[in-house]
Amino acid sequence: MRKSVLIAMVACCVGFAVATMTAHAYTKLSAWRSHGDKFQLGYVVGYIDAVKLAKFKDTRATIPTAGRAKHQDWLRRVNAFYDDPANVERPIPDAMLVVGQQLQDEILRAYKERRDRILNAAKAGSKPDAAAGSAPGSALE
Repeated sequence: MRKSVLIAMVACCVGFAVATMTAHAYTKLSAWRSHGDKFQLGYVVGYIDAVKLAKFKDTRATIPTAGRAKHQDWLRRVNAFYDDPANVERPIPDAMLVVGQQLQDEILRAYKERRDRILNAAKAGSKPDAAAGSAPGSALE
C-alpha cells in the first residue's frame, strides 16, 4: 500500500512538472499520449483529488496563485515539506495546504509592503516637513 501511494505521489509530482511544459490549462490528445504513463497517472490522480476536495468543500482545495501558478515553485516547496521527517506520513493535500498558506502569506506581505511604500511616498510628497525628518512639535522645529 505504501509503495502504491509513493508511486502515485511521485507520478503526481512528475505529472505536474511535465504539465508545466505544456500550455497552461491546455492538454489535448497529443500531449496526453506523448508524455507517457507517469504523466497520465499523475494527471488522473491530481484531477480526481481536486474533484474530491471540491466536492466535500475541503479548504485545501482553495489555493492562492496571484495570477499564474508557478508550478516549479509549488513542486520545490512540496518536496521541502516532505523533507521534514515530521511530515512524511501526512497526506499530499496537507502539503498543498501548507505550501498554499506560505505563498498566501508571501503574497499578502508583498502587497502590504507595496501599499505601505505608496502611502509613505504620498505622505512624504504632501508634507515636506515629514520628508525632511522634522515633524511639527519635534525638537528640530
